Amino acid sequence: DVDTEAKVGKAAVAIEKANKEAADKVAACVEFLKANTAAMRALPPAGFKAAGKQASDAQKEEAAETEEKPSLQKMQKVQIRVNTCKASVDKEVKAFEGARSAAVKRAIARQEMMKVKNTFAKYNKAKDSLLKRQEIAAFAKGEYKF
Repeated sequence: DVDTEAKVGKAAVAIEKANKEAADKVAACVEFLKANTAAMRALPPAGFKAAGKQASDAQKEEAAETEEKPSLQKMQKVQIRVNTCKASVDKEVKAFEGARSAAVKRAIARQEMMKVKNTFAKYNKAKDSLLKRQEIAAFAKGEYKF
């Protein structure tokens, strides 16, 4: 249970590290795709055999078109997957920030509530969950110097 700001911060360190690592890896993928997209599109598929001298120009053009389509489709799929990963990482980072903010607020509220309960217990001599007139007077003198 994280009941202080320090504990929330300590618990958040590992998550922040994982978020940064994921963001760095996605950024590396995006940069790789930007730098190598042209080169990867130019490569023939793994099972491609070069057309022999006997093939006509029409057959060569058709082979070039069919060769480019699968690699282009694969490239688009990879780009979509990388963009999906990037969006997912961004979404999780925002969700974490919201959760961390809520946990910090909750920890601060718990600390404030503990102060109030401790002060109340200090002046509640009868232990009946009610402050009597004398206890209220002692509270006012002790806490506010009345």
